[in-house]
Amino acid sequence: MAWDRSRVVIIPTGAIESHGNHLAVNTDIKIASMFAKIIAEKCHAILCSPFSLGPCETLIKFTGTITISENTYYRLLKDVIESITAHSFLNICFINGHGGNTSTLEKIVNLSQKHNPKLRILFLNWFDLPYAETLKKNDHTYQGEHGDRLETEMMLLARPKSVFMDEVIDDLPVWPDDTDELDDYSQIMKYSVDGSPSFSSITTAKVHVQKITHYLVEAINSYYES
Repeated sequence: MAWDRSRVVIIPTGAIESHGNHLAVNTDIKIASMFAKIIAEKCHAILCSPFSLGPCETLIKFTGTITISENTYYRLLKDVIESITAHSFLNICFINGHGGNTSTLEKIVNLSQKHNPKLRILFLNWFDLPYAETLKKNDHTYQGEHGDRLETEMMLLARPKSVFMDEVIDDLPVWPDDTDELDDYSQIMKYSVDGSPSFSSITTAKVHVQKITHYLVEAINSYYES
């Protein structure tokens, strides 16, 4: 089979961590994988195997969380990128589902492209898009950042059998102004939930996934066609 080396390689990234009693510990990677699959089809991209582990030390007190250090995460990403570029693919896009991956993804993107100017790497946090930010601003039931309504609704589509609505607990903890100084979220989060997942609906979930997918596809097309 002849491969078109100009195609974008899509890599879903996430983490294994507690998301309250109502969601599976693999929520982050399952949602990222759902978006990655849809995007790969729409953009005629190559879908890579999911990269499931990430730094989750802030939630290690909650059962089910598996964390790796940022240094380990960086080195693993570096090896993945070098393996892909060894086959002459130079367009790589990470669809990220875990906030704790963000700083390392920024670092690996900047350093990789500095080392190889022909390499074009993009990473997108599906939960940080303008659509999600507007949704949380305009509807208080979408406020929160972890195990919240939007994340729960995306899991209702990505992995419905891993959502246990009868176990839902709503909680909106009061966070300090600088969370960078907080290395143990269990001091603030009682249930490993930050949001109101009880309002989740499959009907609104279908609307949101279409909107978010649109934003992701637009961002990818804009970046690689420029």
